[in-house]
Amino acid sequence: MDKRIGITTTVPIEVIYAAGYIPVDLNNIFIRNSEPNVLIEEAEFAGFPRPFCAWIKGIYSAIKISGIKKIIGVTRGDCSDTSALCEILEGEGIEVITFSYPEKPDKKQMQFEIKKLCNALGATYQQAEEKKIEFDDIRKKLIEIDYSAHNDGIVNGEELFDFQINASDFCGNPSEYNNKCEKFLAEIKGRNKGSNFLRIGMVGIPAIYSDIIGVLEKLGVDVVYYQIPRQFTIPFVGENLDDSYSKYTYPYSFGYQLQDICEQVNERKLDGIIHYVQSFCHRQLYDRMLKSKIKVPVLSIEGDRPSMVDGRTMTRIEAFIETICQENDGI
Repeated sequence: MDKRIGITTTVPIEVIYAAGYIPVDLNNIFIRNSEPNVLIEEAEFAGFPRPFCAWIKGIYSAIKISGIKKIIGVTRGDCSDTSALCEILEGEGIEVITFSYPEKPDKKQMQFEIKKLCNALGATYQQAEEKKIEFDDIRKKLIEIDYSAHNDGIVNGEELFDFQINASDFCGNPSEYNNKCEKFLAEIKGRNKGSNFLRIGMVGIPAIYSDIIGVLEKLGVDVVYYQIPRQFTIPFVGENLDDSYSKYTYPYSFGYQLQDICEQVNERKLDGIIHYVQSFCHRQLYDRMLKSKIKVPVLSIEGDRPSMVDGRTMTRIEAFIETICQENDGI
């Protein structure tokens, strides 16, 4: 029996593991494929329109190539197109379990939704809570890795991103993932602080540009904050499941996300923010809200399909960094 369950975004994985299943983040299968654009083309061949979110198309094809037969689709609190994707998949024989985050943070409603997921998968809420306690040890290590990046400067942007983005499913093996975190923390103890002179945060969904972190580092920038990947780590150790996933800001309105972003900008002493938006995505509208509240320079960039940073975007990034340097008197 295949114990894998595909997930379209972060869900309470404690429930999945408690039920004896293995969560698989479909986004990572798509973007880490050796030819992600081929997956997009295959989805278009299957009938998805070209002017449509590349991530949804990639997830569709990721399910097909992986052979996964069961998924959890988040129908409230994620991409607005996920519901339609779930309908298509059901019509093609994929078992779809839906999960909905409350409309706004509400611990009582969150507990209700988590219990519904427990019932659907054959676990109890208490079993899921026990997994939460077990996973707290991993999440504490992730918090330490994050702190080592933004406070100590001994973890680079690519390392930080890799650990945080994989927190959505613990790579299907919490024990191995925990050991990887532990080993990494031991390795970095003797490191010297990095020499880059600007501290930047990335806001929005993870950029579809494969080399953007390396590009920024070569330009003298440390990426010390990833808004959504950091949220994937559920950095609220010690809380109950309903508390933790109520504080997880991604599923809720951008106003809730913005509060967290403002706090992190101040705490991490950021020099600027790069706001990534996906083509054909409603989240582009949030750019105005972000720029009206954030007190540091903000650069908005857009991407469509997986690629390296294109020439136009590179020019805009270089100009943005130069502007920040001038405002900081050339630090």
